[in-house]
Amino acid sequence: MKHVVLAALLTFSATALAETNYCHDPKVAESWEQIKRNHPGERDIEGLAALRERLCREVEAGAMTVREATERFEAGRAGACHRGAARVQPPARGRRIGVRAGRRSIERPLQR
Repeated sequence: MKHVVLAALLTFSATALAETNYCHDPKVAESWEQIKRNHPGERDIEGLAALRERLCREVEAGAMTVREATERFEAGRAGACHRGAARVQPPARGRRIGVRAGRRSIERPLQR
């Protein structure tokens, strides 16, 4: 499920690269609200939403350009994606069990 969320975040961030200010776009705002509702307690999602809100306030105040805000958001998103990928468990690997069938070893998944 996290991969779906990260894909959605990639889509939102790719549209922001065009230097269009989406801070007041109701569809984008609703999308973010939906993502937050669907993933309560996920710190990376909550952090990205808070970062977006803070960057929007800074753009509105004239403290930074849309391009600067986009670059900062992208850096935050990349960090969240990296942390999310690090939390994904690798698939269980097989192990050799010393049983021989002719000259080949038989691989069997680990049993727990």
